Formats: sequence, structure tokens, C-alpha cells
Amino acid sequence: MTIYPSARHFMQAVVGRYRSLPGYSDTGQVRTRLQTGPYVRSFETKYRSQGDFRFVFECPHPYPPLRHKVTRYEVGCTAGVCNFVSTTANGRRSEDTVVGIDILIGMATGISGGSAYTVAGLLYEQVGGCIFSEWRRPRFGAFRMLDGVMCVCVSGIHPRGGRTAVYVGREDLLLRRVVDRKAKSEENRYVV
Repeated sequence: MTIYPSARHFMQAVVGRYRSLPGYSDTGQVRTRLQTGPYVRSFETKYRSQGDFRFVFECPHPYPPLRHKVTRYEVGCTAGVCNFVSTTANGRRSEDTVVGIDILIGMATGISGGSAYTVAGLLYEQVGGCIFSEWRRPRFGAFRMLDGVMCVCVSGIHPRGGRTAVYVGREDLLLRRVVDRKAKSEENRYVV
């Protein structure tokens, strides 16, 4: 493992790693603690350095007795054309074409629990940076084994407040977990 002089240098290496990838794919979920109990949104990411990007996620209804009603979203860019597609539980489909990936990811960020932005911000500079580029006081935490991968923990104070931690594979520099204490959410990514 390379030794980094600071947590900020380590995270810059993570960004460099993502921006140099020829392809990437993962699956995962965001678990948010609500007053009504845990709320889980699942997702899948696929990327090719030629510019193709696809992010699919599902949002159950926020009211617990209606959680079986799931809306599916698919956002992606292929050959420079960016689309935002949603399909409701009753099968109603809506599709919008947008001007760029930055707008597309912006549209999907809130409803995906932030997961649309997490890796897109690492892969694409035009998305507006990455989840930890504006952290204050980033610092290293303890190593942790996640799904058989030894991970480095880095935490920092998010610009909107609250401490956020990320867990990154020590050898491959790929993101495995994001814990946002203020938002009461945990995002887990399983690199495929």
C-alpha cells in the first residue's frame, strides 16, 4: 500500500483512480433511518470511459404500509444523450432528455438518497466535484474489513454540517461505504 501524507492526499488519489478507470460497475443500497423505521433504496451503476453511464435505482413508497409500491428510475448517458426515466409501481413511464450529465445527476441525487451523486461525482468532473472534495478537517480512521476487502476509513465535516465517513478499498482505492451521520444514512457499494 502506498503511504499518503494526509487523508486529503489519499482522497485525491481515490478521485484520480476513478477518473482513470476504463469501466466500473457496482450494486448497493442506501439505508436511511426515518422516524417510521429504516428506508432502503437499492441501486446499480455501470460506466464505460467512452462516456456511457447508467444508474438505476428503486424507491419504495416512504409510508411503511405502502412500501411494496416501488418507483424505478433509470438515468444514463449513451453517445452524449442523457435520459431520465421513471416507472411507477402501476407501470406509468415518464422519460426526459436533459442537456448534460451534471443536470441528470442533479435530478437524481435527492430521490436516490445521494447515491446517484456519490460515484458520478468521482467519475465525472463536470458533475461538480465529489462527495469529499469540500470536507473540512479530513482525517484517517481505523481500518475495517468490508465484504472481504480491507478498507481505509476517512472522515470529515461536510459543508452542510455533520461528520461523514467513507470506507475505501486499501489496495484498489474503490469506495465501499459512505456513512452520513447528519442525514442518518449509510450507503453500501459492492463493486462488481
